[in-house]
Amino acid sequence: MMFHWLKRKSPAPASPAESSSAARVNSVGYSVAYAVGEKREEFGAYKYQIFKDGRFVADFWHDFKGDDHWIRFANGQEDEWPAGLTRDFLTGGGPQPLGLTDKAVKYLDEHASAR
Repeated sequence: MMFHWLKRKSPAPASPAESSSAARVNSVGYSVAYAVGEKREEFGAYKYQIFKDGRFVADFWHDFKGDDHWIRFANGQEDEWPAGLTRDFLTGGGPQPLGLTDKAVKYLDEHASAR
């Protein structure tokens, strides 16, 4: 089940440096940043952009509780629940820098290159 905010055209992806000062590149070249250019509604989804070596890979969303999550790759293909829970995919947030878990890196390596 795809949700209405997934069907809206996203603004052009920014570079990791433009997206957020909280972006951090991990040891395998991935970085994740808060998406810019979209206003989040109360109880709405949180949106992030994922890059590898500075190249846009995917948009990632999770609901306000972090229970549900979705991913849309640069080519437009979508997938629901790429990891068990949001915390199984993202690390950090708030005052901590954003990052990806080992499980997320493995998923992206397997799926992003095949799309």
